[in-house]
Amino acid sequence: MIDIARHYRTPGEVKKLIDIASTYKMGVLHLHLSDDQGFRVVIKGFPRLTAIGGQGSVGLHGQTMDPGGYWTQSDYRSVVAYASRHFMSVVPEVDSPSHNNAIVMSEYGDVHNPRLDGHPQDINCGLNQPPAWNYTMDVGFSGACPESANTWAIYRAIIGQLSAMSTSPYYHLGGDEASRVFTPARYSAFVNEESGIVQAFGKTPMGWADGYATVAGTTPPAGSVAESWLPGATDAAAAVQKDMKVVMAPADRTYLDQTLPNDDSGLGLDWACPACDLDQAYDWDPGSFPGVPDASVLGVEGAMWSETLRTLGDVEYLLLPRLLAVAEVAWSPPADRSGPSSAAFVDFARRVAAQQPRFDAQHLRYYRSAEVPWPNR
Repeated sequence: MIDIARHYRTPGEVKKLIDIASTYKMGVLHLHLSDDQGFRVVIKGFPRLTAIGGQGSVGLHGQTMDPGGYWTQSDYRSVVAYASRHFMSVVPEVDSPSHNNAIVMSEYGDVHNPRLDGHPQDINCGLNQPPAWNYTMDVGFSGACPESANTWAIYRAIIGQLSAMSTSPYYHLGGDEASRVFTPARYSAFVNEESGIVQAFGKTPMGWADGYATVAGTTPPAGSVAESWLPGATDAAAAVQKDMKVVMAPADRTYLDQTLPNDDSGLGLDWACPACDLDQAYDWDPGSFPGVPDASVLGVEGAMWSETLRTLGDVEYLLLPRLLAVAEVAWSPPADRSGPSSAAFVDFARRVAAQQPRFDAQHLRYYRSAEVPWPNR
């Protein structure tokens, strides 16, 4: 997963990330296209989503707002086609019912849009009344109202157009970190309605398990997928109880935006896995969590959130070589990976070291982990 909402990435930059991920047999590109700080793909009929919602990014280094940007639909199709040529399908995500301040700020004043009823202010159920831009890293303050017909006019257009342009059978509706704004009843009303819209456009709903699978009253349709990110995978166990398949992305193992040891780059967050080296991304088994049998695990995801990542080089630095550990865990049978001295890890680190000429030839920025016997230090 690459987050182009918190900091914008161009189509060309995402294609370079496809090059990297596909080299190591990652088969799905999950695009986090919208969040509180930005909406990144043109939606026909709602030009303000990008004209207003695409202007900024999370502010860093004393800036209240970093530069933004957005893709045309031609850009999006070109990325989908490029991914397909590299044997990757594309899952779009527009987060809901929270993490959507860019949508609310864009459409709150869209009083002349014939697709709305002239009073789109009723979409805003966030903590700020009226809504206000927040380009910090705060989460959980925004919300779109499930009672508003305008909300659904906007989301139907988004879901329909992104679904038509995407190759994956799944559409990711988000669903995380909404408890500051929504009661369980109003949250479930939103995601249950949205799930039906996703199905109507021919896609299978997918959502973050901490909300979509765990909040009382949610009724994910048969075949729906939950993405587990909580350390310990307690949200995954709840999804299994609802007969959902699960994508495993535990933050303390596969959140590739987490900080690195002995590193002064200033990149990354540290709430889930501070100073985590290669062995942390390698030493786990996706099918070993309580209440989550191997048969319920659909796949594994490495997630690259972009709050602190202004450049493509910043992304590469946190991505490599930890993405290789995620890929090997996903594609390999269970093994004793317990710690950097295990035979499995020692062998893995040797094979990672052999990638250095590839990294250097492609001018990639990567973290020179002390756990890897790099040929050229």
